[in-house]
Amino acid sequence: MKTTWKLVFCTLILALTAVVWADEHNFWIQGNQGSWNNPANWSRGVVPDTLPAGDGGGKCVGFAGSTSVANVGVGELAEFGNGAIWSDFWGPEWGATLNINGGTFIHRGFVAAPIGAADAPSNVNVSNGGYFEVGELALGDNWWFWDAPYANLNVYDTSTARARGWMWLGGRVNLYDNAVLTIGGLVNMAAHGSPYARIDIWNNAMMLIQGSAAGRDPYQEALSWIASGQLVAFGGAGQVLVSQTPNGVQITAMIPEPATMLLLGLGGLTMLRKRG
Repeated sequence: MKTTWKLVFCTLILALTAVVWADEHNFWIQGNQGSWNNPANWSRGVVPDTLPAGDGGGKCVGFAGSTSVANVGVGELAEFGNGAIWSDFWGPEWGATLNINGGTFIHRGFVAAPIGAADAPSNVNVSNGGYFEVGELALGDNWWFWDAPYANLNVYDTSTARARGWMWLGGRVNLYDNAVLTIGGLVNMAAHGSPYARIDIWNNAMMLIQGSAAGRDPYQEALSWIASGQLVAFGGAGQVLVSQTPNGVQITAMIPEPATMLLLGLGGLTMLRKRG
């Protein structure tokens, strides 16, 4: 009943605001693989930028669709949003994929809200030294909608991901190969009970949680995630290391014993094939 009510409510809001969205927002219209920086891939005929509505930027950016793949390549910059006006990032949603391969992606607005279904998960892939930065990161869970948690943030190859504020997590975070994820606020882990929520740390990767709030202890929260299986290392075969910092906690992983590493090496080949 709760889910039905939320769907009805969302449908009503979308219907009431359809004209406003069409006039003031910028949507991805490319059905296949394309460059984020190609104006032809966007509903307003311009690449999302930091300008307000009416000046070519659009208030919010929508990026959705199971066949939608946007790429930010080596040396490219994708920067949009404005902290002074409502300029959220609705994506990737409903199976869309955002690849940041050696480029830089910065959302200057408030919230980025990736969501996805079980048969159409959404992905943000940051690789080859790429950089991904958003405001509040609502990855598969947020304070208004949490029935589509299948969204993944995968960070590889000495790349960096950053949320300037809090992270609501119903989806999955996978950190590989010296990757770094920094959360400027706190983490709400599966706040609405998502069984999909998980953080997995590999290969000298690191996660920093730098938030604080009355009644919140990020160190004890991280330990509780380990106990619940929501924070793991090397897919569950390694040991998670949590240490306190002046601003919060640092989370890393200990390499499993050699016999386990051999098995992980075989599995790693499968992972690399999937990435290709």
